[in-house]
Amino acid sequence: VTYPTKGTSICASCVLVLDTQMDIGPEWRAYNSSELQERSRIGSPMTPLKAEMGLRTQIGNIRKDISGRTLPYTSQTKYRRLSRIDNRTRKSEIRNLRFALKELKRIKSQLELPEDVAEMGAMIYRKALKKNLIRGRSIDGMIAASLYLACRKKKLPQTLKDIASVSNISSKELGRCIRIILQKLDLKVSPSDYA
Repeated sequence: VTYPTKGTSICASCVLVLDTQMDIGPEWRAYNSSELQERSRIGSPMTPLKAEMGLRTQIGNIRKDISGRTLPYTSQTKYRRLSRIDNRTRKSEIRNLRFALKELKRIKSQLELPEDVAEMGAMIYRKALKKNLIRGRSIDGMIAASLYLACRKKKLPQTLKDIASVSNISSKELGRCIRIILQKLDLKVSPSDYA
């Protein structure tokens, strides 16, 4: 006998639990259909590794209507124009974050760093961006410095040379960016045991 609400399978003759599964349903109950509609969730969870925390909407390049028929040329040009305006009106901060987070993901994958370190690095970079520390400095250097500081906070053995070699900046430039972030954001990071 299978109990999908509990996620178990039990033998009907001897009452032995044969299989246990994790319940993947919601952690809340709905007692009627209106409560079910109010409590439903849509979309992926928020993450600092996306420029708009994963909450972005976008006007796409629309060529067909909902039933699959091709739109008239005037409607297509209208939607193309709206899409262009939508892209231009985004804040420069979002464009900066898109570029920086793409670089962060590249460094993360090359150094094989865990996801939580990348998220912490993204949060440090976001704080530096809010304090206007990025202006006049290279995005590559500041994102590498943020990732290095996240590694230090999580006590991962990454040296300045490791991160500098992957991020295409010098160790000297990386050290300069790290000092700026530490001073201006008042971060407390323990000294590194690594060279």
